[in-house]
Amino acid sequence: MAVLCALLPLSLGCGLAAQGRNVDGVRYFQQGNYQLALQRFQEAQRTDPQNPDSYYNLAATLHKSGLQNRDANSLLQAETFYNTCLNYNPNHVDCYRGLAVLLTETGRTQQAFTLLTRWKDSNPQSADARVELARLSEEVGDNRNAEVYLTEALRIDAN
Repeated sequence: MAVLCALLPLSLGCGLAAQGRNVDGVRYFQQGNYQLALQRFQEAQRTDPQNPDSYYNLAATLHKSGLQNRDANSLLQAETFYNTCLNYNPNHVDCYRGLAVLLTETGRTQQAFTLLTRWKDSNPQSADARVELARLSEEVGDNRNAEVYLTEALRIDAN
């Protein structure tokens, strides 16, 4: 099986090779092995440098390990990778969520709201942007605005 997994990415091209490395990295991340996860995500990023998921995965891993180790440099790198992810996919929901959480956790809650509000304003038909604004509002104790954003999201997409 390991030989098949090693050869399969070579035969499928850059996108699928990067996807395979991302899948491996996610498995390591879920096991708490952030170093191996980072290695796989870096390999995925090198294989397909425009794949937003690789940047998101790098950011999420650095974010998690940066918080655990109280490593400001990892958190700064995570923020950079979240932003790179958004450059490649301006509507990457998980990336917006991760970046908003990072901004909030590092004392920049207003920047998190600004980020999500700009996303909402640039995508008037996006229920996702409103859902993320609702989540952030609820997390800071603003249930009134959370309800407003959720109501707007439901008007856009009842699902």
